[in-house]
Amino acid sequence: MTKEMRLKFIYRYGKQFCIDKILLTCALYDFHPQQLNEVLQEVENAIVPIFPIKGRDIINSGIAHDGQNIGKILERLERKWIDCGFNLTREELLNEIKILQ
Repeated sequence: MTKEMRLKFIYRYGKQFCIDKILLTCALYDFHPQQLNEVLQEVENAIVPIFPIKGRDIINSGIAHDGQNIGKILERLERKWIDCGFNLTREELLNEIKILQ
């Protein structure tokens, strides 16, 4: 699993889940202990990204106060942000709202 994939897992499921999954995988596949320590340290030191968009941002962009629609737009924006390696800026995501309407 690449660093980028691990960060996606950490974002979605939390550090402890990822550590548990790594330990289980290592037990099943007899992973080398030195590599294990490096990967566990990487997970422990990971800075979990914070999604920079809130529902209020979508409402402020002119979308009606329809909770279901706002939720769908938030989900699509977050998925795109994750797929882009957490590299899209707040401004880029705000511009995407117009496209997703």
